[in-house]
Amino acid sequence: MKSVENTSKTKDDVGNLGGGSSKVEKPKQIVSTIVEDLRVPVESIIRDLKDSIDNGSYGLLIGDDVSARPVALLIRGIVDKAYKAADREDINTRFVPLYSSNIYNSVFDSLMTKEEKIRIGSLSFGRRGEEKSLILKQKLKEDFISKLDKKNLTGKKVLVISDVIQYGDTLRPLLAGLKEEGISFDVVTVTAMNPGENGQLVIGSGADNFYYAQQEVHSVYGKSDLAGVKKDQEKFKITSEPRKASFEDPAMKTQIQDSIKNSRADIKNLAEQIFNKVWAKQ
Repeated sequence: MKSVENTSKTKDDVGNLGGGSSKVEKPKQIVSTIVEDLRVPVESIIRDLKDSIDNGSYGLLIGDDVSARPVALLIRGIVDKAYKAADREDINTRFVPLYSSNIYNSVFDSLMTKEEKIRIGSLSFGRRGEEKSLILKQKLKEDFISKLDKKNLTGKKVLVISDVIQYGDTLRPLLAGLKEEGISFDVVTVTAMNPGENGQLVIGSGADNFYYAQQEVHSVYGKSDLAGVKKDQEKFKITSEPRKASFEDPAMKTQIQDSIKNSRADIKNLAEQIFNKVWAKQ
């Protein structure tokens, strides 16, 4: 029987395992406060996932774009280090922008025919959301899930990564699509605002396991500047666009690119530090 365990932890719960070497290199400073604030929750999640990572259970990571991208990149960096230590290949990672049916009306309009708009428009608020979710699920199956490299998933799972789950309607179409395609998956998020309800939805949508670190909304939420990409607000697209593409000023483009470069360096350094701590390498 599948169950959802409350895995929320405070900073004091995450212990330092220490190390056996007498010479310890000083960890590189994490400049971004938002990236640094991911240390405790992501370490907590990684400890929950450690056995699965050690067993090489995951063949693919899927990041919920946009603001979950830094979280997914951080987890990927840690998993890659664990896989390399075990002589496994780096894990593949895909990002897909997901949309809440209650917010992005223009996006869902772009997916519907005139007849579908009339039919769905006549339904109650709750039913409209359910019908929109089904439409997006089918689109994700056609344009994203069907194109995943299935040979890398033989006997393995997908790890779906989010930053914040409030009601779960944003993730539902992706999870339902994976389930219908017979793909096993776990779900992790930094924040589960309603852990009991979120867990029931995620497990009910087909996940084997659901892990989260806290109930408070993390500061990474909504930070497209840190992610370096943005999703279309008017039309459904299967990939996000570079954030710098929104600006014509070369100086602004350079500033954005430098910011992305710095955040990626912070994520790389933090991944190494969390890996060393969890796997007792320091």
